[in-house]
Amino acid sequence: MFDELHEDGRRPDEPGLGAVLIPRAREKCNYIPRRAEGDFAQALLREYRKYVEQRLCGCKPQPGLWHLAGASLLTIRLAKQELERWTL
Repeated sequence: MFDELHEDGRRPDEPGLGAVLIPRAREKCNYIPRRAEGDFAQALLREYRKYVEQRLCGCKPQPGLWHLAGASLLTIRLAKQELERWTL
């Protein structure tokens, strides 16, 4: 997902990019609760920023949350946080 964005010239500071990342993550079979879309967008933007920084320095991007099965680990962690928030 991040490879495609980078190849398309999308910058991490681009307005509205978080709104683009959410449907792309869902296309990768990630469940993202509607109430948590903002949190997910922020986390995906943070990971994309790290990815772009690694690409710009000439480094091979290191696998991070963005790399794990279309960000499914990120989905699990944020879904757990969301569940904990609503069950307290």
